Amino acid sequence: MAPTLGYWNIRGLAQPIRLLLAYSSTEYEDKRYGIGAVWSGTEFDRNDWLDDKHTLGLDFPNLPYYLDGHLKLTQSVAILRHVARKTKLDGQTDADKLRVDLVEQQLVDINTGVSHICYDPNFETLVVDYLKNLPQSLELLSKFLGDRPFLAGESVTYVDFLAYEILDKLNALAPEIVSNVDNLRKYIERVESLPQIANYLKSTPKTSFNGAMAKWGGN
Repeated sequence: MAPTLGYWNIRGLAQPIRLLLAYSSTEYEDKRYGIGAVWSGTEFDRNDWLDDKHTLGLDFPNLPYYLDGHLKLTQSVAILRHVARKTKLDGQTDADKLRVDLVEQQLVDINTGVSHICYDPNFETLVVDYLKNLPQSLELLSKFLGDRPFLAGESVTYVDFLAYEILDKLNALAPEIVSNVDNLRKYIERVESLPQIANYLKSTPKTSFNGAMAKWGGN
């Protein structure tokens, strides 16, 4: 029986996992939960997920989740790491694995930062300062990548899909900034041109980066 990846019907935290599964040719059920458009005054209707939340046997019920037989995982990075280990996409050498460990955490920090402002009621104000500081953050990532084809070196690892999703989001938010970093722009194109990824992007309906409650969804 194929594993199941459960998440909202958006890109969000699950998209790097979907890309990793696509690249590794792992068959799975892409279970997507809807967020109702009805506003209760405090939140949008999440009953589609809440009906399942405490019935799946998860240690820490949350989205995304990954079910594979007796294995039941939550936390997006834990899922990424598990799938990467299983498919040998976590780095070929100890040096690769160290680069993967390091840049994974840097990417999580970058994603947390942009997600916070996207969901903040003061997005229009906060994004101004955020974009002023974005070039510095991208410069560090650019230097880390250098002239390597992928973040660990010559071979694709799971952090490339985490990085791609974050850079694609930032490119949608501020294309004039991201496109000016030559090696990152080429890196985005390189990941998109991987045959399995190109096929996935072409065959999968586009959804927003963020949920309905975000002030910037990146539709």
